[in-house]
Amino acid sequence: MAYIMVDIESDGPIPGDYSMISFGAVLVNDQLDKTFYVRGFS
Repeated sequence: MAYIMVDIESDGPIPGDYSMISFGAVLVNDQLDKTFYVRGFS
């Protein structure tokens, strides 16, 4: 079985009023070799 873990970083507590800074995800499996990361949303 595998899971997907997701995390976001923002510059404030309220969606819509503040920006998302980064978004990341990792496929949690035996190898831990599949990741995704984006930085620089506007």
